[in-house]
Amino acid sequence: MVKKMSREFIIFIIGVILIGFNIIFYIKIRKEICLFTDRMGFVLDKVLEEEYVDFNLNEETVLSKLESKIKLLQDSVNLKNDEIKKERDNVQKLIGDISHQIKTPLANMKLYTETVLYRDLEKDKRDEFLRRAIDNIEKLDWLMDSLVKSSRLENGIIEIKKEEVNLKEILEKALKDVDSFRKSKNININLECSENIKVYGDNKWLVEGIFNILDNGIKYSENNKSIEIKVIKNEIFTEIIIKDEGRGIESKNINNIFKRFYREEEVYNISGVGIGLYLSREIIEKVNGFIKVQSVKGKGSTFSIFLLNSLNITKL
Repeated sequence: MVKKMSREFIIFIIGVILIGFNIIFYIKIRKEICLFTDRMGFVLDKVLEEEYVDFNLNEETVLSKLESKIKLLQDSVNLKNDEIKKERDNVQKLIGDISHQIKTPLANMKLYTETVLYRDLEKDKRDEFLRRAIDNIEKLDWLMDSLVKSSRLENGIIEIKKEEVNLKEILEKALKDVDSFRKSKNININLECSENIKVYGDNKWLVEGIFNILDNGIKYSENNKSIEIKVIKNEIFTEIIIKDEGRGIESKNINNIFKRFYREEEVYNISGVGIGLYLSREIIEKVNGFIKVQSVKGKGSTFSIFLLNSLNITKL
């Protein structure tokens, strides 16, 4: 009887101990869960409020691993937000630039047409004002066309082909497009290019890119100057060297000339909107090429366009 009671007492004691352990374990687990949920709540609140969080990343715990994942998510969201802000700032700047570029020709057109409408002018004078109005209309048309092209290039709407093309044919087409402008300023253009040089790119868009650089060289050169075009075929790239005798570019401004709407202050009296070189760089880079510029103020500029000889180079 005593033995039976002793055994039951031992079982009872063991049961009490087990229950005690379970209670302690439950309290401990509950405390850890509360700490876990409180910490997660704190971290998530800080992340949602875009405030700084001192993440605990140095421990090998579930909480630490979860915080690491949240930090990665936060970094990704912050990066995306920065990109959105940058894009929004770019759009606002672009709208401001476009507004500035449109304002002057519109004001000129208004002035010329009002002068013709409301003043008693001789025929020669009236025709002159109408020609000026037409010039401003053409400037606006060119600006809108260039903006559409640049937007389509940036967003991949336009497909830039990468195929083998004859470089001399492209250069001759670009020269034909600037011929009337060249003749109006009596500028001589000399071309040195072998008949059989092939590069990879888009026939139509390479003409556009080279045209803009030639047009720029003519625009900022005095009458009776020269432009030299020389082509050198290297192992990987073919280099097109376009050297003018224009006014040149300040060394501090060379990195800016390919920015959209950028123009040096001293050339604002010369017709232009500052988008041609931007388009040229976009086009050349789309075919895996690049452009380098050297310039001496008052003596001229040299634009070097590098185009791939083979598409296989991009796969190396």
